Amino acid sequence: MATTTIFDDNNKRSKQTIIQEPKSKNSKRTIPLPASLVEIIKASIKIKKSEKLKTGVATAKTT
Repeated sequence: MATTTIFDDNNKRSKQTIIQEPKSKNSKRTIPLPASLVEIIKASIKIKKSEKLKTGVATAKTT
């Protein structure tokens, strides 16, 4: 994942997040997360899924 700065025709700046495969196998990293953070992430995903079901509105895709 990378954040890229984009300039439009009026020279206005915006940022865009790009998700793509790493350039090489060695670019992949495993980052250990504290158990407390994992629980927060799981709870957030659960809430987003619940909101999507209630509203029927598509949100950012979570895995």
